[in-house]
Amino acid sequence: MFEENFPFNLGGDDLDMSYRVTKSGYMIASAPNAITYHSRCTWDSFKAIRDRAKRWGSMEILISKKHPELYMPIIPKNYVLILIVLLFSISTSLISGKWLVTFISCFWVILNSLSSYIFNGFNSGFKNPIYYFIARVCIQGMYEYYVVLQSLKNKSLGAFYKGLVFNSYQIKYGMKNESFRISVLFITYVIAFMIFIFIYAGKI
Repeated sequence: MFEENFPFNLGGDDLDMSYRVTKSGYMIASAPNAITYHSRCTWDSFKAIRDRAKRWGSMEILISKKHPELYMPIIPKNYVLILIVLLFSISTSLISGKWLVTFISCFWVILNSLSSYIFNGFNSGFKNPIYYFIARVCIQGMYEYYVVLQSLKNKSLGAFYKGLVFNSYQIKYGMKNESFRISVLFITYVIAFMIFIFIYAGKI
């Protein structure tokens, strides 16, 4: 029952198939004692990881095109909000000639990244920080790049403010994480702002 006309295999086709099954009124039973073996060939090299990010990122848009009812407005992801703030800060600095607001925004990005690392460490164990940030910036960044690229190919800006929402449970239980994420963004910006204000005030 997998769709064979997608341009990519092994990336999102399982979501498409499972959604069509449940949309038709059927239930999918789980086998909690089943053991599944996965090959490492899809992520054992940089090229494999890049290809995987390309498949998954592109398929998110292709699935949304096939099932537009799933593609709904969501709280923008961190990179979108950070990009907006940085662009606004740099533009303001270029116009005014004062770069304090840009320094605050750049420090905020660093502070928020460190906060995310610490919170994730408490929740799932601390990882090597070098590997962690490489994964967040490079691997996750590649995924988001292909989401945006595929969206733009479809002449849409939906990648910046929409996402796949399959059911109300996803909204209910995901909202807690989303609220926490936005709270961390806000609090770290306030902290960064206060630190720079104190430093600036001390120099006057």
